[in-house]
Amino acid sequence: MTDPPRPRSVLLPPIETQDTPPKESRLDKRIKSKFRGLDVEKLPESYQKNTSEENQVIEAVDTFQKAFSQLYPQRAPLFLTPKNECNQRKFVPTTIRPTKLSFKKVYDYDGCANFVADYITYEPLDDPFTLPDHLQSPTSTMMWQAGNCFDMSVLLTSLLIGAGYDAYCVVGYACKPVTANDQGMEMCPLMMEEQVVEKEEVNVLGNTVYDKLMYKRPTLRSEFLNKKMDDRQPLSRQNSRSAGRFDPDAKRVHSWVLVMASGRDVDHPFYIEPSTGKSFPVHNPERRYFMIDTLWNHTNYWANLQHESLVQELSLHLNDMSKWECIFLERGKEDLYPKHITEVGPSWVSRILVSKDNVDSKYPDMAKTIFYHKARLDLYTDYSKESALVKRLQIYHDDEREALKEIRDYFANRKDCLLHRRFNPVENSTQEVFDKGRPFEVMGHTFVPGIRRKIEFYGANRGDGLLSRELIFGTKVIEIFQGRDDNLVYRSATFDPYTQDETVPRIFDGKKPTGIKKIAVKYTRNPAILCADKDVAKLIFYYQEKKTEVTFHRERGRATACSRVYTKEGTTRGYNVDYASEKPTHQEMYEDYQRFALLEKECIQKLRDTDREITEILQKREAEEKKIEFKYSVYDVRKNPQRQALL
Repeated sequence: MTDPPRPRSVLLPPIETQDTPPKESRLDKRIKSKFRGLDVEKLPESYQKNTSEENQVIEAVDTFQKAFSQLYPQRAPLFLTPKNECNQRKFVPTTIRPTKLSFKKVYDYDGCANFVADYITYEPLDDPFTLPDHLQSPTSTMMWQAGNCFDMSVLLTSLLIGAGYDAYCVVGYACKPVTANDQGMEMCPLMMEEQVVEKEEVNVLGNTVYDKLMYKRPTLRSEFLNKKMDDRQPLSRQNSRSAGRFDPDAKRVHSWVLVMASGRDVDHPFYIEPSTGKSFPVHNPERRYFMIDTLWNHTNYWANLQHESLVQELSLHLNDMSKWECIFLERGKEDLYPKHITEVGPSWVSRILVSKDNVDSKYPDMAKTIFYHKARLDLYTDYSKESALVKRLQIYHDDEREALKEIRDYFANRKDCLLHRRFNPVENSTQEVFDKGRPFEVMGHTFVPGIRRKIEFYGANRGDGLLSRELIFGTKVIEIFQGRDDNLVYRSATFDPYTQDETVPRIFDGKKPTGIKKIAVKYTRNPAILCADKDVAKLIFYYQEKKTEVTFHRERGRATACSRVYTKEGTTRGYNVDYASEKPTHQEMYEDYQRFALLEKECIQKLRDTDREITEILQKREAEEKKIEFKYSVYDVRKNPQRQALL
């Protein structure tokens, strides 16, 4: 049983009655509006009139349209000669003006796509089920900073072809969220990137010797359920095909961009959505696009003869005449158009002018807002905010975006090297991340008022190898080290707020100077010491019990380690794993006790030094937030005030 013919009546223009006045399009309103600043009479002559060569091309195209309609009566008229800003019919390939930009940000296809998606405000079609009557020039799209999917596709294709890519404008059908530029059901790309980074960090932290020895339990799968899912696949595929053909939402007209693999450094063809700047492989467009009617570039126009095939099933071999019908050929279909019309002709569009200010401004009115699934993303132009804010991501618990979960602010060009800040209103916690180059090599700062404060460092750039210092107010302070010559990796101090002993050393606990209950330090294995029973692994200094507890490293193949306890009264007790081994003499134990006593004083002094350093860091951060300063490039003459003063 064959599939019923695909209905194409949705692409036909609506029937107008005498009682219903014609609807004014967005382009007509845009031309009439004063703030757009378009004077039709001041446009170049190519915008207002057609040359004799253009009239010949339009006549040949009309002939092609008549012949195509006779061969395929069920298909709607093709999008061939819409009107421009001056209400002149123009052949769509001549609307493309290949332009090469001289800016690094728009050198690659993703840079061009993001520039068009950010700089141009997307406007849905007046009728989502009908092809537009007008197609404005890419120069007007740049000037107005607004356009529909067709306008943005033409502009993006012009930039991509100028950059060396084999790009085409595509006309077809897409789902409603795509045509309306509704990303409310998609996850924010910033959240996806951070999840990948966090997953990589977890994998790195979990890659220990102990984890490698653990037996990984295999994932149990049911063969019966797998077979049942395989049986459902043909049915689900058939349902998806029927949904793509007969669902009314699938009939929404849309235009996007196709980049072929024959262009610059492109291995596989892919689509680009001009409204978002995202790219998708042609065989997996994530059910965004359903079918393709036509496509064109600046040299030719192709009509798709595979009108019953979905996007992922299409053959993109444009030279295959059984699947694609093109207008301009040297031989083959001469009866469809005059023989002397063998090329499109030059573009009637003026040169597309894109300045550095256009590229740097990024967004219309220097701001843009995008709504995602349970998230809102606000984008700002660099240097447009006093706080140097460039992105603000608000994450919510619900789909209605009412219960706020977290706020993430992203910064750029700040002199204090602040990159981003997270605020959790539920926990009342703030987390800051800094770039390299700050005093004391600060990397991050996490603060929960009245509970804890954690400061992370770029340990490789510090002389003491300090990675982080976490202060749990009134309870404990923890310091983590890496890459030290003495193999120190951990140091902590536990507070005793109730002690009345004046001889107990005191350090700042986040609120006030408080007595220390104990200090613990840990070391990694020292390869210079052959015997692990003599290599210290952990030291704990108890101040209430007035004792020092020493734990040594374990020898390979042993379950326990040697330990020793020194008291202030001079007594010593210990535990040896190997009873047959030689016991240390009293002189050796006395020397060890003296060495540990000096190490205890050194730990207290180091904790106090780090505490003063943290206080200085916090004072500097407070001063930086009161007066935020920008960081300028020495080559940016327009924005750098020091360079401007020299002019």
